Amino acid sequence: ALGYVRAHPAELGVTAVAVQDVYVHRQFTLSSGLTAVHIGQRLAGRRVLDGVITVMVDADGRVVSAVGTLARGTPKGTATLTARRALDLSAARQGAKPRRVLREADNTTGRRRTFENVYAQNLANPTPVSSELVWFIDDKARRLRLAWLTDVESSDHQWNEMALDARTGA
Repeated sequence: ALGYVRAHPAELGVTAVAVQDVYVHRQFTLSSGLTAVHIGQRLAGRRVLDGVITVMVDADGRVVSAVGTLARGTPKGTATLTARRALDLSAARQGAKPRRVLREADNTTGRRRTFENVYAQNLANPTPVSSELVWFIDDKARRLRLAWLTDVESSDHQWNEMALDARTGA
């Protein structure tokens, strides 16, 4: 499946550069006997959010279909928001406030990290929050924006994964 994606970028609507750093995100066999291989995309060392092609492979290893979306744009941009600010904004959109300042998240390095959940309200064992800088596909896959992908559980009825512009927080 990886070889197919790398060998057929034009058929997938992208350039060879767009498929240089693809990876198997998930793979499983269906009851039909076909194997579904979800191929993820990275550009400039960062994961492309929703940049996924699903390749269906038969028992003999032949590709039956390949559908999905890969980014065609050129990644550019830097983060001005810190991971802490992105997490604070995500939590605020759920109506939550931090119990303390999450100083350990004051960074713009962007690799996926988890932190103590300082936003949870009335939860006995809240899930840690996480942040990661990713490329967000915009404008029909022609443009990429740097975004913070956050995951915040703030209450027993609010748990959201959210992508926020890494410059503006929008």
